[in-house]
Amino acid sequence: MIKSTSLADHSGFTEICRALDLSDTAITQIQTVKRLQTLDSALEKDSLIYVESKEAIKALEIHQSVSVLVKDKVPSDYQIAAITVKNPSFVFWSLYEFIERSKNFVSPSIISNKSVIGNNTSISKQGVVIEDDVTVDDNVVIKPGVIIRKGAKIGPGSVIGSNGLEVKQTLFGRIVISHKGGVVISENVEIGALCTINQGLGDKATQICADTKIDSSVHIAHSCLIGKRNTIAANVTFGGNVVTGDDVFFGLNSTIKNSIKIGNNVFVGMAAVVVKDVEVGVVAGNPARVLRANQ
Repeated sequence: MIKSTSLADHSGFTEICRALDLSDTAITQIQTVKRLQTLDSALEKDSLIYVESKEAIKALEIHQSVSVLVKDKVPSDYQIAAITVKNPSFVFWSLYEFIERSKNFVSPSIISNKSVIGNNTSISKQGVVIEDDVTVDDNVVIKPGVIIRKGAKIGPGSVIGSNGLEVKQTLFGRIVISHKGGVVISENVEIGALCTINQGLGDKATQICADTKIDSSVHIAHSCLIGKRNTIAANVTFGGNVVTGDDVFFGLNSTIKNSIKIGNNVFVGMAAVVVKDVEVGVVAGNPARVLRANQ
Protein backbone atom coordinates (compact mmCIF):
# COMPACT_ATOMS: atom_id res chain seq x y z
CA MET A 1 0.00 0.00 0.00
CA ILE A 2 1.26 3.48 -0.87
CA LYS A 3 0.18 6.42 1.28
CA SER A 4 0.16 10.06 0.26
CA THR A 5 -1.87 13.23 0.76
CA SER A 6 -2.94 12.72 -2.88
CA LEU A 7 -1.30 11.47 -6.06
CA ALA A 8 -1.48 14.94 -7.58
CA ASP A 9 0.90 16.23 -4.89
CA HIS A 10 3.78 14.31 -6.46
CA SER A 11 5.98 16.24 -8.86
CA GLY A 12 5.49 14.93 -12.39
CA PHE A 13 1.99 13.51 -11.77
CA THR A 14 0.39 15.27 -14.74
CA GLU A 15 3.25 14.33 -17.02
CA ILE A 16 3.04 10.62 -16.26
CA CYS A 17 -0.74 10.69 -16.70
CA ARG A 18 -0.30 12.22 -20.13
CA ALA A 19 2.36 9.64 -20.98
CA LEU A 20 -0.15 6.95 -20.01
CA ASP A 21 -2.63 8.54 -22.44
CA LEU A 22 -5.21 9.07 -19.72
CA SER A 23 -8.22 11.23 -20.49
CA ASP A 24 -8.85 14.48 -18.66
CA THR A 25 -11.75 12.78 -16.89
CA ALA A 26 -9.54 9.90 -15.72
CA ILE A 27 -6.84 12.31 -14.50
CA THR A 28 -9.42 14.30 -12.53
CA GLN A 29 -10.67 11.09 -10.90
CA ILE A 30 -7.21 9.78 -10.08
CA GLN A 31 -5.61 12.97 -8.80
CA THR A 32 -7.48 12.91 -5.46
CA VAL A 33 -6.51 9.31 -4.68
CA LYS A 34 -4.42 9.05 -1.49
CA ARG A 35 -3.05 5.52 -1.83
CA LEU A 36 -2.66 2.67 -4.27
CA GLN A 37 -3.60 -0.80 -3.04
CA THR A 38 -3.53 -4.35 -4.30
CA LEU A 39 -6.43 -6.70 -3.65
CA ASP A 40 -4.56 -8.79 -1.06
CA SER A 41 -4.96 -6.05 1.57
CA ALA A 42 -8.00 -4.50 3.24
CA LEU A 43 -9.14 -1.61 1.06
CA GLU A 44 -9.00 1.81 2.68
CA LYS A 45 -10.84 5.02 1.96
CA ASP A 46 -9.61 7.06 -1.04
CA SER A 47 -7.64 4.14 -2.48
CA LEU A 48 -7.05 3.14 -6.09
CA ILE A 49 -7.15 -0.50 -7.21
CA TYR A 50 -7.45 -2.26 -10.56
CA VAL A 51 -9.40 -5.23 -11.89
CA GLU A 52 -8.98 -6.98 -15.23
CA SER A 53 -12.70 -7.28 -15.99
CA LYS A 54 -16.00 -5.95 -14.71
CA GLU A 55 -16.99 -9.53 -13.82
CA ALA A 56 -14.18 -9.59 -11.25
CA ILE A 57 -15.81 -6.70 -9.42
CA LYS A 58 -18.77 -8.88 -8.43
CA ALA A 59 -16.55 -10.93 -6.12
CA LEU A 60 -15.27 -7.86 -4.28
CA GLU A 61 -16.71 -5.68 -1.56
CA ILE A 62 -15.72 -2.21 -2.70
CA HIS A 63 -16.60 0.94 -0.78
CA GLN A 64 -17.73 3.86 -2.93
CA SER A 65 -14.69 5.88 -1.85
CA VAL A 66 -12.40 3.33 -3.54
CA SER A 67 -11.60 4.10 -7.18
CA VAL A 68 -11.31 1.17 -9.57
CA LEU A 69 -9.36 1.06 -12.83
CA VAL A 70 -11.34 -1.05 -15.31
CA LYS A 71 -11.08 -1.79 -19.01
CA ASP A 72 -14.79 -1.96 -19.81
CA LYS A 73 -17.49 0.52 -18.92
CA VAL A 74 -19.22 -0.55 -15.72
CA PRO A 75 -23.03 -0.49 -15.45
CA SER A 76 -24.37 2.21 -13.12
CA ASP A 77 -25.97 -0.37 -10.81
CA TYR A 78 -22.47 -1.49 -9.71
CA GLN A 79 -22.28 1.72 -7.66
CA ILE A 80 -18.50 2.05 -7.70
CA ALA A 81 -16.12 4.83 -8.70
CA ALA A 82 -14.98 3.25 -11.95
CA ILE A 83 -12.21 4.76 -14.09
CA THR A 84 -12.15 3.33 -17.61
CA VAL A 85 -8.66 2.89 -19.14
CA LYS A 86 -7.25 0.75 -21.95
CA ASN A 87 -5.00 -1.37 -19.74
CA PRO A 88 -5.79 -1.23 -16.00
CA SER A 89 -2.76 -3.27 -14.90
CA PHE A 90 -0.34 -1.19 -16.98
CA VAL A 91 -1.74 2.10 -15.67
CA PHE A 92 -1.84 0.93 -12.06
CA TRP A 93 1.70 -0.43 -11.90
CA SER A 94 3.09 2.54 -13.83
CA LEU A 95 1.59 4.89 -11.23
CA TYR A 96 2.75 2.57 -8.46
CA GLU A 97 6.35 2.62 -9.66
CA PHE A 98 6.18 6.39 -10.19
CA ILE A 99 5.20 6.85 -6.53
CA GLU A 100 7.74 4.34 -5.23
CA ARG A 101 10.59 6.07 -7.03
CA SER A 102 9.67 9.32 -5.30
CA LYS A 103 10.30 7.76 -1.87
CA ASN A 104 13.58 8.49 -0.14
CA PHE A 105 15.01 7.43 3.21
CA VAL A 106 16.44 10.60 4.70
CA SER A 107 16.82 9.69 8.39
CA PRO A 108 20.36 8.60 9.28
CA SER A 109 20.70 5.02 10.47
CA ILE A 110 20.78 4.43 14.22
CA ILE A 111 22.96 1.54 15.40
CA SER A 112 23.16 0.89 19.13
CA ASN A 113 26.66 0.79 20.60
CA LYS A 114 25.41 -2.22 22.57
CA SER A 115 24.96 -4.23 19.38
CA VAL A 116 27.62 -6.48 17.84
CA ILE A 117 28.37 -6.00 14.14
CA GLY A 118 30.45 -8.62 12.32
CA ASN A 119 33.11 -8.23 9.65
CA ASN A 120 32.42 -7.20 6.06
CA THR A 121 28.83 -6.17 6.79
CA SER A 122 26.97 -3.65 4.62
CA ILE A 123 24.47 -1.53 6.55
CA SER A 124 22.74 1.37 4.82
CA LYS A 125 23.63 4.79 6.18
CA GLN A 126 19.98 5.83 5.91
CA GLY A 127 16.78 4.35 7.27
CA VAL A 128 18.12 1.50 9.44
CA VAL A 129 17.48 1.07 13.18
CA ILE A 130 19.41 -1.56 15.18
CA GLU A 131 18.53 -1.70 18.87
CA ASP A 132 20.48 -2.93 21.93
CA ASP A 133 21.91 -6.45 22.18
CA VAL A 134 21.49 -7.23 18.48
CA THR A 135 24.08 -9.49 16.86
CA VAL A 136 24.77 -9.08 13.14
CA ASP A 137 27.17 -11.75 11.85
CA ASP A 138 29.77 -11.48 9.08
CA ASN A 139 28.90 -10.62 5.46
CA VAL A 140 25.35 -9.48 6.22
CA VAL A 141 23.60 -6.87 4.03
CA ILE A 142 20.97 -4.62 5.61
CA LYS A 143 19.06 -2.28 3.29
CA PRO A 144 17.25 1.00 4.08
CA GLY A 145 13.94 0.70 5.94
CA VAL A 146 14.98 -2.18 8.21
CA ILE A 147 14.28 -2.14 11.96
CA ILE A 148 15.92 -4.81 14.12
CA ARG A 149 14.62 -4.95 17.67
CA LYS A 150 16.42 -5.77 20.91
CA GLY A 151 18.10 -9.17 21.23
CA ALA A 152 17.70 -10.28 17.60
CA LYS A 153 20.44 -12.27 15.82
CA ILE A 154 21.18 -12.18 12.09
CA GLY A 155 23.25 -15.06 10.68
CA PRO A 156 26.19 -14.76 8.28
CA GLY A 157 25.54 -13.91 4.66
CA SER A 158 21.90 -12.97 5.15
CA VAL A 159 20.26 -10.10 3.25
CA ILE A 160 17.61 -8.15 5.12
CA GLY A 161 15.50 -5.73 3.07
CA SER A 162 16.15 -7.16 -0.39
CA ASN A 163 13.87 -6.16 -3.25
CA GLY A 164 10.91 -8.44 -4.00
CA LEU A 165 10.23 -10.09 -7.34
CA GLU A 166 7.02 -8.43 -8.47
CA VAL A 167 7.53 -8.23 -12.24
CA LYS A 168 5.14 -5.96 -14.14
CA GLN A 169 4.84 -4.27 -17.51
CA THR A 170 4.93 -0.50 -16.93
CA LEU A 171 5.68 2.78 -18.59
CA PHE A 172 9.25 2.25 -17.33
CA GLY A 173 9.49 -1.10 -19.14
CA ARG A 174 9.03 -4.66 -17.94
CA ILE A 175 10.56 -4.22 -14.50
CA VAL A 176 10.79 -5.58 -10.99
CA ILE A 177 8.58 -3.17 -9.08
CA SER A 178 10.41 -1.16 -6.42
CA HIS A 179 9.87 -2.37 -2.85
CA LYS A 180 10.38 0.20 -0.09
CA GLY A 181 7.89 -0.90 2.56
CA GLY A 182 10.52 -1.92 5.08
CA VAL A 183 11.26 -4.91 7.29
CA VAL A 184 10.67 -5.22 11.04
CA ILE A 185 12.60 -7.92 12.93
CA SER A 186 11.12 -8.11 16.43
CA GLU A 187 12.66 -8.91 19.81
CA ASN A 188 14.77 -12.06 20.17
CA VAL A 189 14.23 -13.28 16.61
CA GLU A 190 17.04 -15.52 15.38
CA ILE A 191 17.80 -15.69 11.68
CA GLY A 192 20.24 -18.27 10.34
CA ALA A 193 22.86 -18.07 7.62
CA LEU A 194 22.12 -17.10 4.02
CA CYS A 195 18.51 -16.03 4.56
CA THR A 196 16.73 -13.38 2.49
CA ILE A 197 13.89 -11.25 3.79
CA ASN A 198 12.31 -8.96 1.22
CA GLN A 199 11.11 -5.41 1.73
CA GLY A 200 7.39 -4.86 2.03
CA LEU A 201 5.51 -3.78 -1.07
CA GLY A 202 4.32 -0.19 -0.77
CA ASP A 203 3.94 0.68 2.91
CA LYS A 204 3.04 -2.83 4.07
CA ALA A 205 6.20 -3.89 5.89
CA THR A 206 7.48 -7.44 6.11
CA GLN A 207 7.33 -8.42 9.80
CA ILE A 208 8.94 -11.21 11.80
CA CYS A 209 7.37 -11.27 15.27
CA ALA A 210 9.08 -11.88 18.60
CA ASP A 211 10.94 -15.08 19.50
CA THR A 212 10.66 -16.66 16.05
CA LYS A 213 13.59 -18.92 15.10
CA ILE A 214 14.66 -19.24 11.47
CA ASP A 215 17.18 -21.77 10.14
CA SER A 216 19.52 -21.26 7.16
CA SER A 217 18.62 -20.48 3.54
CA VAL A 218 15.04 -19.40 4.25
CA HIS A 219 13.35 -16.93 1.89
CA ILE A 220 10.57 -14.65 3.14
CA ALA A 221 8.96 -12.56 0.39
CA HIS A 222 7.41 -9.10 0.51
CA SER A 223 4.86 -8.05 3.12
CA CYS A 224 4.72 -11.36 4.99
CA LEU A 225 3.65 -11.35 8.63
CA ILE A 226 5.33 -14.18 10.53
CA GLY A 227 3.79 -14.65 13.99
CA LYS A 228 5.36 -15.09 17.41
CA ARG A 229 7.46 -18.13 18.30
CA ASN A 230 7.38 -19.68 14.83
CA THR A 231 10.05 -22.28 14.09
CA ILE A 232 11.17 -22.32 10.46
CA ALA A 233 13.51 -25.08 9.27
CA ALA A 234 16.09 -24.73 6.51
CA ASN A 235 15.17 -23.94 2.89
CA VAL A 236 11.58 -22.91 3.57
CA THR A 237 10.11 -20.45 1.04
CA PHE A 238 7.30 -18.00 1.74
CA GLY A 239 5.53 -16.20 -1.10
CA GLY A 240 4.41 -12.62 -0.68
CA ASN A 241 1.74 -11.56 1.82
CA VAL A 242 1.75 -14.82 3.78
CA VAL A 243 0.32 -14.43 7.31
CA THR A 244 1.11 -16.97 10.01
CA GLY A 245 -0.22 -17.30 13.54
CA ASP A 246 1.79 -17.98 16.68
CA ASP A 247 3.72 -21.17 17.49
CA VAL A 248 3.71 -22.51 13.92
CA PHE A 249 6.32 -25.08 12.79
CA PHE A 250 7.55 -25.26 9.18
CA GLY A 251 9.45 -28.39 8.14
CA LEU A 252 12.46 -28.59 5.84
CA ASN A 253 11.95 -27.41 2.26
CA SER A 254 8.29 -26.49 2.69
CA THR A 255 6.79 -23.86 0.38
CA ILE A 256 3.97 -21.48 1.23
CA LYS A 257 2.08 -19.92 -1.68
CA ASN A 258 1.41 -16.17 -1.92
CA SER A 259 -1.28 -14.70 0.36
CA ILE A 260 -1.81 -17.90 2.37
CA LYS A 261 -3.03 -17.57 5.98
CA ILE A 262 -1.93 -20.13 8.57
CA GLY A 263 -3.47 -20.33 12.05
CA ASN A 264 -1.92 -20.77 15.48
CA ASN A 265 -0.11 -24.01 16.38
CA VAL A 266 -0.18 -25.44 12.84
CA PHE A 267 2.51 -28.01 11.96
CA VAL A 268 3.66 -27.90 8.31
CA GLY A 269 5.46 -31.08 7.33
CA MET A 270 8.73 -31.50 5.44
CA ALA A 271 8.53 -30.48 1.75
CA ALA A 272 4.84 -29.58 2.04
CA VAL A 273 3.47 -27.21 -0.60
CA VAL A 274 0.75 -25.13 1.02
CA VAL A 275 -1.68 -23.69 -1.55
CA LYS A 276 -4.75 -23.18 0.65
CA ASP A 277 -5.31 -21.46 4.00
CA VAL A 278 -4.76 -23.69 7.04
CA GLU A 279 -6.60 -22.96 10.28
CA VAL A 280 -5.51 -25.83 12.54
CA GLY A 281 -3.71 -29.16 12.62
CA VAL A 282 -0.93 -30.97 10.80
CA VAL A 283 -0.51 -30.57 7.02
CA ALA A 284 1.79 -32.41 4.61
CA GLY A 285 2.17 -33.34 0.95
CA ASN A 286 2.09 -31.62 -2.43
CA PRO A 287 -0.38 -30.02 -2.46
CA ALA A 288 -0.56 -30.02 1.32
CA ARG A 289 -3.61 -31.56 2.97
CA VAL A 290 -4.68 -31.81 6.59
CA LEU A 291 -3.55 -35.07 8.20
CA ARG A 292 -4.87 -34.30 11.66
CA ALA A 293 -7.19 -31.54 12.77
CA ASN A 294 -5.34 -31.18 16.07
CA GLN A 295 -1.78 -31.90 17.06
